[in-house]
Amino acid sequence: MDNESIKPKPPVKKANFTIWIVLGAIIVIVLAFGGYYLYSQRAGNKNTNTVSQTNINANINESENLNNNLNLNVNQAVNGNTNTSVAKTGWQLITYQRADHGFTFQLPENWTTWGGWNGFRETDPLAGAHLADNDKYLDLTLNYFVNTEPSFETWLAKRKEAISKDETIINEQIKTINGSEAAVIDTQYDYVISGGGIYLKVYAFVPRGDKIYKLEASGKKDFFESQSQGVDGIIESFKFIDVKPIAEINTISYGQKISSNLAYNLEVDWLAEPLSINMKEPSLLKSDSGVMNRDYYQVGTITNGRYKDKKLLDIFETPDGPAFYPDLYRVVYDEESRTFTYLEKLSATLSDYVKENFAYDTGSTISSLSGMPAEISIPDSQIKLAAEAYSLNGRFSSYENLELLFTDTTAGKVYFDSVKKCFLIETPDSLVKLYYLKLDFVSNFTPPEYSSSTISLIPAVTWTDGSKVTKEYTYSEPTGCGSSYCQSLFTAEELGGADVLQVAGKTSAGDNVYEYKDKNAQLLQDTYKEYGVPYQGEKVGYEQFISGHPVFYWPDPFGRYLRFKKSEFLPMVECAKPVIYLYPEKTEKIRVEVAPNGGFSETIPTYPDDGWLVTASPAGELLAEDGGIYPYLFWEGFGFNYKIPDRGFIVAKKDVGVFLSEKLIALGLNEKEVGEFKDFWLPKMSEKPYYFITFVDQNVFNELAPLKVTPQPDRIIRVFMDYKPLDAPISVEPLEISTPERSGFTVVEWGGALHR
Repeated sequence: MDNESIKPKPPVKKANFTIWIVLGAIIVIVLAFGGYYLYSQRAGNKNTNTVSQTNINANINESENLNNNLNLNVNQAVNGNTNTSVAKTGWQLITYQRADHGFTFQLPENWTTWGGWNGFRETDPLAGAHLADNDKYLDLTLNYFVNTEPSFETWLAKRKEAISKDETIINEQIKTINGSEAAVIDTQYDYVISGGGIYLKVYAFVPRGDKIYKLEASGKKDFFESQSQGVDGIIESFKFIDVKPIAEINTISYGQKISSNLAYNLEVDWLAEPLSINMKEPSLLKSDSGVMNRDYYQVGTITNGRYKDKKLLDIFETPDGPAFYPDLYRVVYDEESRTFTYLEKLSATLSDYVKENFAYDTGSTISSLSGMPAEISIPDSQIKLAAEAYSLNGRFSSYENLELLFTDTTAGKVYFDSVKKCFLIETPDSLVKLYYLKLDFVSNFTPPEYSSSTISLIPAVTWTDGSKVTKEYTYSEPTGCGSSYCQSLFTAEELGGADVLQVAGKTSAGDNVYEYKDKNAQLLQDTYKEYGVPYQGEKVGYEQFISGHPVFYWPDPFGRYLRFKKSEFLPMVECAKPVIYLYPEKTEKIRVEVAPNGGFSETIPTYPDDGWLVTASPAGELLAEDGGIYPYLFWEGFGFNYKIPDRGFIVAKKDVGVFLSEKLIALGLNEKEVGEFKDFWLPKMSEKPYYFITFVDQNVFNELAPLKVTPQPDRIIRVFMDYKPLDAPISVEPLEISTPERSGFTVVEWGGALHR
């Protein structure tokens, strides 16, 4: 404190006393008005950079006060500052308000982010980020500890002792972060995997109440040092904000059901925009819950029947593990009894992890959801839009590339997503419902066939030489082995201009269809290069390929061109969700090389050019080169296109779970692997009353995606499932299954064809 600040203040002269009173009154009025203005402005603002289940940019409304609608338990012991942070130029602002946590931090824009867990268990990461530059990388994770020590200093001393067992502390300091005294510790260690090398790590421990938040950044020394200013900026930007009110539910014994004869049609007063709820469930507190993330949104209030005045919630669930995508559950929330009632007809199949927290309504429906139009007429056109047989469970607010096409009296506003190439409308609960162009020259086209196979049907087209189309074509975008995603629509500009096309024939409805004028157009060359040769088949010559009309275009009612590709010339398509387990007899380094013929679309961890190199234990735990510990290796990639095998099994929907348990054990999987297989696939097989299920021969799978493991395993078990939904049972020849012996060093892989 300087000397000037401790000097006594001079007395106020009487001549100025009245002036000071007037000025003081004006200041009070201005401050009061300004405070009210800021409050009212903030009440409508949204922070759009939040850590969530599938997208770290999901919307969380900072002004959401759920006490107006719900009787919630607010954690008054933790009360931080309101989020007034603004990302500085070239940085991004990340906000986390889940469980009893509330904080923000900033990241350089070239870092990528990933969402964390629910935040109710201190062992789970809350948020993370990654910076990669070829083979160099930096990783950032953020989690928390509950401090049971008498003071932060005592806790920190024990933490430093634990760190120093594996790492060398090279610097430590106490810094002020968000107004608190925080510890920043720099360490280095010798990383023995991938040729060794010195790695640096920095820890920042920031206390808040009984919690201590840890930001941890790590990477190879030379790259870390080149990015040290960015890491310092991330740590210094960390700031606590308000904790959102917490709603809770009680545990209900599993199996409580509401008889189907008590079902009725629910009427809902829909919210204009879903309200994010910070929900606490008992099952999420378990160490083995198997759920990474659940996001809860109130979408309306039920206005009739036994659920009158109860809240209708949409729940998006992301199971633990890298091979999963969110499932959607719709539930009735009773705030007085703090219970959920699961609406079975409007939801995915519940996972075993959360069943105990639900009562089950097996019959009730919501007509405004289940009764959405099956077809939408396009103005001034004979073509209609037909509803897709599957749903992506996407929130409407997450679609950023929408073009409003027209407004329908029943469906409302109809949009086109120029990136995903999808037609869609907004559902009453602010999700999206997808539609496709129903073509009048493909008379035997049906949605189940479209959504379950990239093998399309024979379009009624006559070429200019008088010959007719006799082979199958597809006009969908492949996303899995035999699956499809929206349609292959392009603007003239995307094709290089309308003048690159010429009339090649007519449809049965009299519309022109077009082909490239240039027979060496890049798309044709790429299609020829990439198309999948049938198993044990041979590639045709380029001239024969061109003469077979491999690609043609049809102009849609909105000025775009729908691309048709001949099915026999389809590119290699993606195999969905394969995961690889390693069980050596002793802990050792193992190299895993998998080579899908069409390349990868995603791998976890990142796949190096010479394959994954991991240190594997007999229990199956994998330490990868990036320093992460994984239960298995995950990849998505492209293998040869193929038709679903003819032999298999017809299974009623109610029996699919038992069937998979039996057959997967027979195919060589253990109970843990079967459980993880079912957690992913079983919810996908709940729409139709019957399913045709088959398993691809391992030799065929080896052709789709060759696998090499070094050292050589004693046994490799690869299970690849394919299936087709059915309205009624059909007659098929059964598939013979032989059970492999699991002995010695065993490698297990499962995957399948994902039909959305």
